[in-house]
Amino acid sequence: MWPRRAPSPAGNFVFATRQAPRFSWVYPADNWVYPAEIESVSDHSSIDYQLAKQIAKTVSTRRAELGLSQYELARRAELDRTTVQAIEVGKTDLKNNRNANPKILTLLHLAEALEMSIDDLLEGVEETFAGREDRRAPGMY
Repeated sequence: MWPRRAPSPAGNFVFATRQAPRFSWVYPADNWVYPAEIESVSDHSSIDYQLAKQIAKTVSTRRAELGLSQYELARRAELDRTTVQAIEVGKTDLKNNRNANPKILTLLHLAEALEMSIDDLLEGVEETFAGREDRRAPGMY
């Protein structure tokens, strides 16, 4: 009975296998991607943690200097209060405990709301990133 042909939402036929929960649906079937084949940087690396903490410290310090609450900063930056809260503790996903990795647009909104340039918001981040232990050799990119 296994494998059997089954129609996909796109209308073409794909083969269903007993390992169905292990792959993501990318059509056609010969393009299935298995999670083990995808290599990515861990969200919990030390460099992520260091960068997240630097941004968190800058945001919370500047917010305090301006006398703003998290709610008021969120309103000015057109963000949700929980987003500001997460960035200030160095996280972007509080449920899954992931280190902060905010989008560029979020950082631009925050910088504007905090009345500072993006350079000031990210001060020290470039040096920390350049000094990381896992730095690649120049020809590896």
